[in-house]
Amino acid sequence: MLLKLLSSNKKTMLLGVLLSALAGCATPPDRRDDWFSQDKFLHFAVASGISAAATKYQVDNDADDSLARQRAVLFTMTLGTGKELYDQEVRGRFFSWRDMTWNFAGALFGSYLMTF
Repeated sequence: MLLKLLSSNKKTMLLGVLLSALAGCATPPDRRDDWFSQDKFLHFAVASGISAAATKYQVDNDADDSLARQRAVLFTMTLGTGKELYDQEVRGRFFSWRDMTWNFAGALFGSYLMTF
């Protein structure tokens, strides 16, 4: 019933939130990867800033608000994925789905903040 009230863009964003949260929950427990830490705050804050700037750029160049948000979130998540792959492949650490969950939350927050 609730899904009928949501537009297709909001359904896509909701699906992304749910998938990110599920992936984060599926991450094996690790003392180095808490859900709440300074690192997670930084992931949220940086993703918010990048997404807000990307959304503002899109809107200033005559993109529809919804399209601007989608592009900004996609751009931010691409950067976040690259950072996690760098951590895994170059730094010898692990790909953190919990970091990606916070990246996604920050990307959504930043993009909606700029078009609110």
